Amino acid sequence: MQKEYTTGEIARLCGVTKRTVQYYDKGKIVIKVSKSRTVDLVKICKEGEALYPQYSEPWIVFDRDQVKDFDGIIKNAEQNGIHAGWSNPCLEIWLYVYFGNMPNIQDSVSCCNRFATEYEKRTGQKYDKTEKDLYKKL
Repeated sequence: MQKEYTTGEIARLCGVTKRTVQYYDKGKIVIKVSKSRTVDLVKICKEGEALYPQYSEPWIVFDRDQVKDFDGIIKNAEQNGIHAGWSNPCLEIWLYVYFGNMPNIQDSVSCCNRFATEYEKRTGQKYDKTEKDLYKKL
């Protein structure tokens, strides 16, 4: 699944102004979403970079969770000129901020479960990490 975002969409998702995004990007930020094993992200990113050379600053971003060979993945990315970012333990820890708090949760399973409970309590809907309009509901 791939989606391209405009600077305006990125600004809304990140809670910043479009001007801020443009300052850092000087144009258009393109995010390619790839569902794959974390260990394969560098390979997929390199393939995308070859197909789309206009994307000058490749990144892989993933949940820290319980990724095997985490350090090896980061090292592989660096050796291939790819930046790496991760959420620790998982993306849901950052989604808590939309509700005004950021609890100290060390493992991804607990974090996801607690966020899902909080999300349902506040929105009346079940949490689905892959939901297209998730950020609009937060």
